[in-house]
Amino acid sequence: MIGYEGGFTSMNFNPELQTRYDHNAYCYWVIETSSATDQVIELDFLYHSIEGSVNCVYDSVSMYDGGDATEALLRRTCGHSIPNPTHSTGKLMFIEFVTDSSVAYFGFEASWFTRNRPVECGTGIEFRCGDDISGYCIPISQRCDGVNDCPQSEDELDCPANSEGCGQPEIAPNTTIAANGDVSVNVIGGWEAVAHSWPWQATLQRSFQHACGGVIISNSWIATAASCVSLDRLNPNVFDVITGNHVYTQVDPYEAVYDLDQIFVHPSFGNFKEDYNLALIKTRGMMTYNAGTKDICLFASGTNFPDNSEAWITGWGTTNLGNDNEAPVLMQGNVDIFSKSYCNDPARYNGELHNSLMCAGHEDGSIDACNGDEGGPLSVFVDAQAKWYLAGITSLRDTTTCATVGLPGVYMDISTEIEWVNDILFNN
Repeated sequence: MIGYEGGFTSMNFNPELQTRYDHNAYCYWVIETSSATDQVIELDFLYHSIEGSVNCVYDSVSMYDGGDATEALLRRTCGHSIPNPTHSTGKLMFIEFVTDSSVAYFGFEASWFTRNRPVECGTGIEFRCGDDISGYCIPISQRCDGVNDCPQSEDELDCPANSEGCGQPEIAPNTTIAANGDVSVNVIGGWEAVAHSWPWQATLQRSFQHACGGVIISNSWIATAASCVSLDRLNPNVFDVITGNHVYTQVDPYEAVYDLDQIFVHPSFGNFKEDYNLALIKTRGMMTYNAGTKDICLFASGTNFPDNSEAWITGWGTTNLGNDNEAPVLMQGNVDIFSKSYCNDPARYNGELHNSLMCAGHEDGSIDACNGDEGGPLSVFVDAQAKWYLAGITSLRDTTTCATVGLPGVYMDISTEIEWVNDILFNN
């Protein structure tokens, strides 16, 4: 394809009829534009439904910065979310579509055009006002300084500070156990939440399936567990974020779905360990706040919680210890935050809970988060401010350790990493 704009699709492309692309296919396209004006190529996906996998090892679309697959890889995509635009650095782009012998989805539709080079600003040095076509850079010192230096005030959005209305749900949660004691076994030992009473609760989906919980901390950012996203941190398009949901199997009045723009995993996190199990997700576009969607407040760095402080867990996790069925509605349960010395007693975690971790639950194991609840919030109500704050992020869970007598659940203590959180929000 030679020129200044164009488009193409995968084979058999007709999503309305749900026709699927071929197995064991290999297709490629070469895009070439004029080099006379020192412009580059932008490739945009209008539709994108490709089998998702870790590192896109099954079916994938790959884009290379030149005329063939020996050139630098610009991006490899899979999943069903629309990827961000991809830019070449010169007049050529090579695109290949590869499929395997098993699962097939509906394919993709792409368009391309010639454009000026993207406006790029130095990370941690500059901030970009506007888009990457007509925008411009300002010094990072003008970011979050209380002065609107960008035409749309972008430099004062998502600043590392609690919003005025954070932690104040329009629909109050029920924080008293029913008098008859009739509780379910969802969020082990919890009960159904009042719909939309925990509006900062989000669900992270991977390939249309619930993967983990998440917590809205600003109108562009969600906190979750790093263990939920670390393997696909470079492939955010395999995930979706759903806000404003209560009944998991149906669309609720306040529900909205957002693509992911970027995933930031805490630099000290390693797979298969609990420490620093924290990630931040930036959504594609700002989330719309309503009665079912709102941010929670963040504590100051290094906040300490008195022993037996009451907190609340929420999620759609495993319904009971006998199976992995997830709750059809959002569940809640109250737990106690225990002191670090209690958690690290030899009879419990034997010193394994380091500074970034906390434990919470009940000594009799009656209420606990379980698998499917990972990444969700541990919420604390602060009477003095009449607001809810985020104390922790639910860490790794499985049915062999959920609701174990004498072994409270483990949570990421987000107040220990507020400086990292603020740095990510400030610079991105």
